[in-house]
Amino acid sequence: MKKYIKYFFLLLKISIKFNLEFSKPSVKKYLIIDGIKNPLSNVFSKNDYNILYRRGEKLNLPIVLECLFEFNLNSLNYYLKYIKYSKPKVIITFFDFIHIFYILGELTKVKTIMFQYGTKSWNMGILTDKRLYNKGNYKKFYVDYIFVHNKKLEKIYNKFTRGKKIAIGSFQGNFCNLKIKKKKEILYLSSFRPTLEEWHKGDELVIKHLYNLAKKNKLKFNISGRAPPSSEMDEKEYYSNIIKDDFNFISKSKFYDSYKLMQNYEYIFSSFSTMAKENLARGNRTGIILYKPNPNQLHILKLGYGVFEALKKRGPFWSNMKKFEYKEVERIFYFVIKSKATMWKKIKRQYIDPSIEFDHNNKKFFKIVKKCINN
Repeated sequence: MKKYIKYFFLLLKISIKFNLEFSKPSVKKYLIIDGIKNPLSNVFSKNDYNILYRRGEKLNLPIVLECLFEFNLNSLNYYLKYIKYSKPKVIITFFDFIHIFYILGELTKVKTIMFQYGTKSWNMGILTDKRLYNKGNYKKFYVDYIFVHNKKLEKIYNKFTRGKKIAIGSFQGNFCNLKIKKKKEILYLSSFRPTLEEWHKGDELVIKHLYNLAKKNKLKFNISGRAPPSSEMDEKEYYSNIIKDDFNFISKSKFYDSYKLMQNYEYIFSSFSTMAKENLARGNRTGIILYKPNPNQLHILKLGYGVFEALKKRGPFWSNMKKFEYKEVERIFYFVIKSKATMWKKIKRQYIDPSIEFDHNNKKFFKIVKKCINN
């Protein structure tokens, strides 16, 4: 009796707290797991895919009821039933930290595709999660295809999961018009985080000197905002306090597609960001200057360009500094705006490909998807 009461109140809670789908999922080619990040919305027709929301944004009521009647309401059972009714040819996710995803392929006999999530570091993300990054998982984890940023990550994923690993760089970054005419201006990629002040310490000095060098060289200075609308004014104020002069702040709410925005500018600068690396992969001029002076910022320094790939702390277009050196900012600034195009092509294989490769318009992905659908 207690079990029935428990499930009754659980169902009541679900009906109040979550948005519900009242019909079972229809049969479609693709199933995308997690609706928060879905770059495929601009690639596939909405008629071709279902989304399994794993954060509770939506729950399928018929499937929940079926699980309840079996007294087996858990994530795995929910996933398996959703897959059973939607009958996809391919299951796709852009999150590599979903534990269940690593076992879905063999349980359902459906092809699975996963994409690397974000830039990797030894002190953040899945590489610190022993439930995932564990050689003991190799026999039980299987994903048909995992698309990663570089060759080193192919080897790392191979340590804990079976299946094929393919270096393509960034899926979103690979979509671009390489012939677009660019503005000969500077665009600084904001790393502002409204609730994490420690992330900002050190950036102020770099930004101030970059702005002064831009002004000296008569280059317009733009900042690409990253904060949500609720923190937009705080972000703009943060940069106004640093520069105290004329600059162009481009809010996220006014230009939502940061990739298209970035592709419009000739010179990109950043402290650290996956987007800056993606811009390098596209063959675009990019300077990455990370200065973090405080001892409690060491974990941020480990996110600096090339650290994970065991490159040097300084290179032609990047510098990771514990102690500030103006000459480093100046050196990188002039390399980005003055060096010849042939130089950027020359350094790509040595310094850029080890960090992030490039597959224009994701030809490798579409070739594999076509193969999965037709088999």
